[in-house]
Amino acid sequence: MSENLVAKSTAEQIFGMSVEGGVVSVYWIKNETDNPYFSNFYIATLDNKSGEKVWGIGKSVVSALKNAKRNWDRVTDYYSSDYSSTEEDIYDNPFRKALETIQKIDKGHLTGGVTIKEVDTMDVGNGKVSVYEVKTDSNNLLFHDFYIAMFSNQTYGEIYGFGETPKEALENAEMEWERRNPDIANNPFREVLEMSEENNNNNMYANTM
Repeated sequence: MSENLVAKSTAEQIFGMSVEGGVVSVYWIKNETDNPYFSNFYIATLDNKSGEKVWGIGKSVVSALKNAKRNWDRVTDYYSSDYSSTEEDIYDNPFRKALETIQKIDKGHLTGGVTIKEVDTMDVGNGKVSVYEVKTDSNNLLFHDFYIAMFSNQTYGEIYGFGETPKEALENAEMEWERRNPDIANNPFREVLEMSEENNNNNMYANTM
């Protein structure tokens, strides 16, 4: 693992929209370092009055909302398959509503600082997978801290997933890689997850001896 990288960034609310069950917001995460090791990006959140959670990430407002819409549908489908639900239990996807009416969304006004810190990195194939913690530094930013998973090589670097834990960020990145690159056999995020699982199993075995 290389020396941890730390960057100070700014989170600015670009859009905010009231929806059934809360408020959808999009924030622009702007890297303030002279030599950014990844590009600026956007996050889409939902504040349902019990807390503000990140649901999507992307290179633009629209791509962050589309990513959030897919994640909402995936989670909803998962729970709907496990539990019986009535029509009254099913809520409209708030990010779909935001995408449909994006021209009417009010411009946001919240601005605050965030710290982005590398927590782990691993060489895979012709590049490397890195996981970063995104931590809010300002009281007026209410979204929870989260992690992002990124693949980079000599020519580019891109964020593929996020989550409330490093593992969840890698798992979401694994699915996003498959969606974008269905014809590429080697998934770098799956490789990292498999290696991490193998290391955990080896550590468990060593502790029993």
